[in-house]
Amino acid sequence: MKEENGEKGHQPTRAFAERRKKMGFKKIVFALPLAALLSLPVVTRAEEPDPAAQQGKIDSLDDRVLAVESDVSGLKKVKISGYVQARYEASENSKDQYKVDANKSVSSYLNKDYFYIRRGRVKVTWEPTSLTTFLIQIDAAKNTITLKDAEGSINFPIANKYSVGLKMGQFKWPFSYDVNRSSSDREMPERALSTQNLMPGERDRGVQFQATYKGLVDFRTGLFSGSGIQNSTFPVIPPTSKPTWVSRLALDFGWVSLAGSSFVGPAGFTLPADANSTNKILRRDRNRFGADAQFYYELPYLGGGRLMAEMISGKDFSQSLKSGNGGYAKSLGFQATLVQNFLDKEQFAFRYDFWDPDTGVDYNRVVTYGLALIHNFDGSAKLTLAYEIPKNEVKAPAKDPVDNKTTIQFQYKF
Repeated sequence: MKEENGEKGHQPTRAFAERRKKMGFKKIVFALPLAALLSLPVVTRAEEPDPAAQQGKIDSLDDRVLAVESDVSGLKKVKISGYVQARYEASENSKDQYKVDANKSVSSYLNKDYFYIRRGRVKVTWEPTSLTTFLIQIDAAKNTITLKDAEGSINFPIANKYSVGLKMGQFKWPFSYDVNRSSSDREMPERALSTQNLMPGERDRGVQFQATYKGLVDFRTGLFSGSGIQNSTFPVIPPTSKPTWVSRLALDFGWVSLAGSSFVGPAGFTLPADANSTNKILRRDRNRFGADAQFYYELPYLGGGRLMAEMISGKDFSQSLKSGNGGYAKSLGFQATLVQNFLDKEQFAFRYDFWDPDTGVDYNRVVTYGLALIHNFDGSAKLTLAYEIPKNEVKAPAKDPVDNKTTIQFQYKF
């Protein structure tokens, strides 16, 4: 009995074992937070920052800000603009046919109903100072890219009344209102026939002087190559060394503007030459004179409107290459355009366009009547529907060809 009791005395009771197990769990529970606490890094008091180092960082940040401001200021001096004119044209004399030449090759197609991009202009203007301006403009349309304008100009304001300036490069001739008006502002699809024939391309390379007074007087005069940018025979270098003098004087009274223009210079022609010989350029006089006026008015219930009129006369030498002889052809053109605003965003335009390429020859005059309806979506986009009716002067029994044309144009400016 004692032995059993003694053995039992060495064995822990069940209650005692459970208490010891609970005490061991509590040790583990208290030990885990303590170990985690001891593993934390010792936090010490931060050292005081170095004032010189902090100031250096601030100065570096200021330099970066100034550099950004300088870049932004430079970008503000550069302006990118332009416009796109997408068209659909339909002509009454369009045919699904083609012509062949003497070699039985296709010379031309007679279809005149099609979509195309008439103008795709991009212009970059840089004004480094209030006095100087540099400009370049290209046209990406009809599967070609051409240089339209590339010019540098400098202007000097005088006493807030006068301004004088100088321009050099490739730009528009200072001649007539129709030449200098942007194609993005014109109501009809194209310029008048007199402008297209007497001032093709509207641009040339040269130098121009300009003087203005209080927005009332605008005088421009310059010397140019004279061949223009659309001369296929002399695209860059003119045939003669004598330049062409072009000038325009305009007076703006607010409700009416009046102007006169002149274009005087030689035209060069080549003569048939023998092999290995040098011939002189056949130089003949050439001139254009023009006058234009714009009248602005306001009608009750309709809104503003304007009447624009212009007349151009020209004298050109016509040459027969076989004989080397010829004479002068005097041409005459006149146009008048009436534009009336109505409702909020609509415009109506009517144009009378007269063109006589040679006043000394009968049956060659053309009168074109043009109608246009314009809807301005906003300041950037507009839709134009135009219908043109050409009337050709013909001698009986010939008949005036049926060639009326409809143009739908969507234009977007940016």
